[in-house]
Amino acid sequence: MFRFHGLCQRGDLPYEAEMVKMPYGNWHWLEIRSGQFKAHICRTVGIDEFPVDALSRQDARLVNQRNLFTDNTLSLDEIAGRLRDLYVWLTFGVSRKGELEHLCWAMPPADGDDYLALIDVLKRQSGRELPPPGPSPTEPPNPLIKLRFKDHIEEQILDENKKEDKKN
Repeated sequence: MFRFHGLCQRGDLPYEAEMVKMPYGNWHWLEIRSGQFKAHICRTVGIDEFPVDALSRQDARLVNQRNLFTDNTLSLDEIAGRLRDLYVWLTFGVSRKGELEHLCWAMPPADGDDYLALIDVLKRQSGRELPPPGPSPTEPPNPLIKLRFKDHIEEQILDENKKEDKKN
């Protein structure tokens, strides 16, 4: 947080940054501003994970709530144009060896656990592809997990297929 603040103050990063007292408690956080975006730095376990829930972050992300009286099919750019400020997190994760594992700009919704937008800064900077979380797409499916219809549903589908075959 202090390093990021220093880089902004020297002009090495294109953001305005200021240490601000948090709304709850006696702590401070780094408030990062760029245009209509306000951000805070948050540590997360994984790329698409949310940080540990905090009352201050919950209140700050309420500005990302859409207006219920507008068209619900607006794009994120149109939403950004209508809102005064948008709230984002600069999320990061560090390995036990102290290496940076991920660094993302993430826009949380007012409520819920799916990001409105997520940009992996390390992937963009290095041009390398990070593997998606979860099992590899080349791995065979787990044989213990099977999708199976109940017998009566399977019989009904087979009966319908036989009826269609007779018609043809």
